[in-house]
This record gives sequence, structure tokens and C-alpha cells, in this order.
Amino acid sequence: MSEETKKVLAQLEDAWSFLRDPMIKLAIDEINRLQDEIKYLNDLIYPEHNPFLYTMSLTQQEAALLFAMYRTEKCSQEHLDMAMEVVDTKRSSDEAAVSGRVKVTICNLRKKLSLYDVDVINYRNFGYGLTTEHKAKLKDIIEKGAAAGRIPLRQSR
Repeated sequence: MSEETKKVLAQLEDAWSFLRDPMIKLAIDEINRLQDEIKYLNDLIYPEHNPFLYTMSLTQQEAALLFAMYRTEKCSQEHLDMAMEVVDTKRSSDEAAVSGRVKVTICNLRKKLSLYDVDVINYRNFGYGLTTEHKAKLKDIIEKGAAAGRIPLRQSR
């Protein structure tokens, strides 16, 4: 065996013994768990497929807000702004602009949702949300749109 090969094997043995350390293994497991959690949370905020875009003639910003409210009980202004971030890259981070942008989009969304007898609830000093009844109506709209072939159903993972 050549000297170079022996050096490489020694380095591999050092790396392997490092990875066998229980604390390192725990850290790696925690990193993997956190990466899975980040992926899950990103999927909640930034879905790969937003069915409201296809079924209700909404803008991307309106669909992003509606989907965020559909997936959670109550959404803060900050949460809704993050949901819009994915579709609105030229946005200001100024607090007044964030509040105004969300309010204007909610106002436009309310007008469109009134056609479906769905309303956005205002949680004073917090944000917005949908009632369970309105979420059920939206689910029916999505299912009817999928049955009519207007939207592709997302495959379960």
C-alpha cells in the first residue's frame, strides 16, 4: 500500500471515528429534524400548488393570503406578509407598507369572496382568518374545480 493511500485511509478513519461520537450523531439527527420541520413550515407558507389561483380568478397575492388563512386558524399581519413575499419580490419591509399592502389585498379578496358567500374575519390587533364554515365552502369550491378538471390535484406525499 502506498504512503498516499495510507494517509487517505487514516483521514477516513479519523472522520469515521468523529461521526461515531454520540454527541455528533445527536447533532446530525437534530439538524435533519430541523431541516424536515423547515420544509414542512415552508410548505405551509409557500405551497407548491395553490388551488385558489385556478378556481376563483384571484391574483397571486390574493391566492397566497387566502391559502395562508385556509391552512391556519388565525393569521397575523406578519404571517400574511410572509405568504405574499413569495409572489411579490419588489416589496418594502417598512411596517406601514406591510400593513397597508395586506389590508388592500384583504379588501380586494373580500370583494371576490363575497361572490361565494365567504368572508374574511378581522381579529383586532392581530390579523385575519376564516371561520370553519367558510373553510368548508372553500374546500367544496376546490373539489368542484378539481372534478371539473380546472385544477390538478396535488399528490399526497
